[in-house]
Amino acid sequence: MCNVLFAWGQHSHLEPSLFLLCCLVVISPLDDIVYDEQGSQFIKLYYAGRASWNEETQTNLYPGTPESPTNVLRQDASKVNEYKVISEGSIFKMPELEQFDPSVCQSHAAQCCWPRDRQAGDNNGNCNLEYDTNCVDRDVADNTDLCYNELDKADYTNGIDASGFSTYDQEGPVHCHGFAWSTEDQETTTRYKANALFFVSMYDHMHQRGYVENIPGSPMCGCVEHVSFFSLFFLHCSLSLPYSSPNISCIPPHIDASCDSR
Repeated sequence: MCNVLFAWGQHSHLEPSLFLLCCLVVISPLDDIVYDEQGSQFIKLYYAGRASWNEETQTNLYPGTPESPTNVLRQDASKVNEYKVISEGSIFKMPELEQFDPSVCQSHAAQCCWPRDRQAGDNNGNCNLEYDTNCVDRDVADNTDLCYNELDKADYTNGIDASGFSTYDQEGPVHCHGFAWSTEDQETTTRYKANALFFVSMYDHMHQRGYVENIPGSPMCGCVEHVSFFSLFFLHCSLSLPYSSPNISCIPPHIDASCDSR
């Protein structure tokens, strides 16, 4: 957290970068959110569209029961809520993964795309109760037309050394959300790009909406240079940061670099 003697509203005429200088924030790597069963490989698997948070679905089948189901997303991913609080007072560090390699991310933009909804009761997607009958391979809210996939751009995602491509005429519902950051290292959107990644991927879309998995042959999330398909969708961009907090009074509220696909 950052303690200062003045609030943003009292000094709104000053440059936001001056307020950032007053903060002593903790660099928190997303790697620390490892899920016990997958250990140190969890983050790599998760952002590829795999691991338990992506692949499981709530069920009453053994070892679950109607009174005590298993694979309940908000229970299994309870650490995401803890990280949401941490993200409001800390600068996160980008995962050290191929799809976020700074030498490749020349566009300073990333996106996540999901084809499946695994959570009922959140007014997003069409997963419904009962899970074992009405949440099997259910769909996200469609905002993207997927048309072309180059398989050699992200072969690390599925472990297959492929050089072909695939095209889609009727790909089914796909939901995408992108965000961008400045070319300046000390600009707010650059400093907080990992916070934006956490908010978009883990909190807003997975934890809150239940959107999971990846387009085959492409990572679930990555810099646009690494996302191995071309999708046609309209990006609605705003300048408000969903993870800004009144507890960090030296950061002007609602600074954002996220683009939602409408």
